[in-house]
Amino acid sequence: MRQAARQHRDRKLPGGDRLVSDSIIMLPASAPDGPKWTEIAQLLLLALGGAFAAWRWGFEEWIKRKREIPIMDGELSAKALPLDGKRLLVTARTVWHNRGTIPVYANVKGTSLVAFTVPLKSEDGAITYNKDKKIAEVFPFYEYDFCVFEPGTHSEISMHLNLESGHIYYLEFNFPLNKSKTPPPGRDVIIYTRKCIFDARDSRVEAKRPTNPTSKNDKKAHSDK
Repeated sequence: MRQAARQHRDRKLPGGDRLVSDSIIMLPASAPDGPKWTEIAQLLLLALGGAFAAWRWGFEEWIKRKREIPIMDGELSAKALPLDGKRLLVTARTVWHNRGTIPVYANVKGTSLVAFTVPLKSEDGAITYNKDKKIAEVFPFYEYDFCVFEPGTHSEISMHLNLESGHIYYLEFNFPLNKSKTPPPGRDVIIYTRKCIFDARDSRVEAKRPTNPTSKNDKKAHSDK
């Protein structure tokens, strides 16, 4: 692109006359101001650096969520209080420790304690019991809307069963987690299980009965003390 400029000329002619003329000349136009290649390179580097930082942050968050898994540790025990006749009031106690870094939500409708009987006479090998023949079952959270175990906490759950003495019971506590609130999404259902054997035979129950006198001999022995 060229630039036009007007040039004015004034000169004398022979005889004293003056000649005035104008002419137009074309001058090269100066280059317009624009971004230099160094500035463009700097902008590109800044954009690439920002994109990489965003990708790295997202990747690290994804790895962090993958590592944030529930870590629960628990134990199950039981003891009994004799009732009238051959009935026992069995108290099962389970303690759970959340050793992870995220809250753990229980499946309130699926958490349960189940009691089975173990055959007193069986062959050598693993203990066998019929899971289809439940003696008793308790749902400790059934009436709750939700149940959460916060990180670093120790939670104790007590459940009570009315069982018949003279048997060996197999107690199983099933603790499934709430799938919709257990990261990461899409993970299979996690079920924690704790089991214990409870001996409710008569000899053991009698040993735990109160020592209050109930017969003449017992009363006499009690009065002699």
